[in-house]
Amino acid sequence: MSLRKRFSFLILLVTSIISCNAYANQSGALEAYACKDCSLEQAEALARLLAPINSCDIWEKGPEATFCEPVSKEVFILSHETKDVFKFNVTTTINSQNTPTISVWNMPVLAFELDLSHDYFTLYAELENAVIAAQDKLMMIQPSEVSTHSNFAYHSMGSVTQDSCENHPTHFFKSVSNQRAIISELVGHVASEIGNSTWAEFTYERFVGGGSIGLSKGSGSIGVSLQFHQNNMAITKKYGPGNYLSFQVFALTNVATSNSLMLDLRLNKSFSKIDGVPLATLFANKVDLTDTVMSNCWREFLKEESEPVSTPPGNGGGSGTIDDPFLSGGSHDAGSYCVIRRSVTTCSTDRDGDTRCVKSTVSWTDFCDLF
Repeated sequence: MSLRKRFSFLILLVTSIISCNAYANQSGALEAYACKDCSLEQAEALARLLAPINSCDIWEKGPEATFCEPVSKEVFILSHETKDVFKFNVTTTINSQNTPTISVWNMPVLAFELDLSHDYFTLYAELENAVIAAQDKLMMIQPSEVSTHSNFAYHSMGSVTQDSCENHPTHFFKSVSNQRAIISELVGHVASEIGNSTWAEFTYERFVGGGSIGLSKGSGSIGVSLQFHQNNMAITKKYGPGNYLSFQVFALTNVATSNSLMLDLRLNKSFSKIDGVPLATLFANKVDLTDTVMSNCWREFLKEESEPVSTPPGNGGGSGTIDDPFLSGGSHDAGSYCVIRRSVTTCSTDRDGDTRCVKSTVSWTDFCDLF
């Protein structure tokens, strides 16, 4: 008999957890790995990569020893595109030269193993559909009109207020609380779509290996790792023309709380833009925007979040006009234009939870007395 689940969404920093009631089965979980589209040969190659470690040292067994006990495990490879389920016995032996040898045998998939695998396919497909539906609705929402988005003229920063740039993508980078709020908003849209679904006859639980989706049905359970699966789920918050933040959506079982599925949103800098410029370009090591006119919100962001970069003293060239700005620091007349150089540090977290920070030196043309 199907069990209808009720879902509640909790936000923890930039991670959102989908929780549900469950009947847990903690023992004997099938070890499975998802791939986007695997043939039998490709699945076998993946299984070989996952061979168990045989720590036996034949030299320690004495001069008469000729072998070590083999170490074996079963590995399942689940192909998302074809819905094929491959089962392998992977064995690591140590030969007489103390060298590991890996053997892979294709095994028949039992009925309950196939059933669990197809339940996983159903779970993931419903999640993908929920993300797509949420994205479709987000794209129909007209972003708030903010004058600073379209105002690309050089003028005093005095007209820019904190509130006026809350509907601009730079707002995301100003604090962790801003990031939490924006991701909470996006996950809320996904939550509303999942809330209309019935996920029946299986429950979610932690897989010991971590980084996987675990579910159980009856007396069986499976943990599906996504480390080989090419993620294609994404959701985007748009602010206006040329301004949007795109996030990849990853799903895994929460390792701290059993019986819960976790959505992890990671900013995709290649597909996100500020004032028409990809984040991957804006937050590179060196960024030259001297020929690009950016919005006042971008200028405000740099004014608040960046640090000065030393410039050579003196005139250094240029006449102080917008088309021929001064190229170095020094005392200049009011209303003169200079090439401003500032340093800004941005950090991002990858799928494995590792944080990487990039220090960018940004150059652009603006009033000499801006800073």
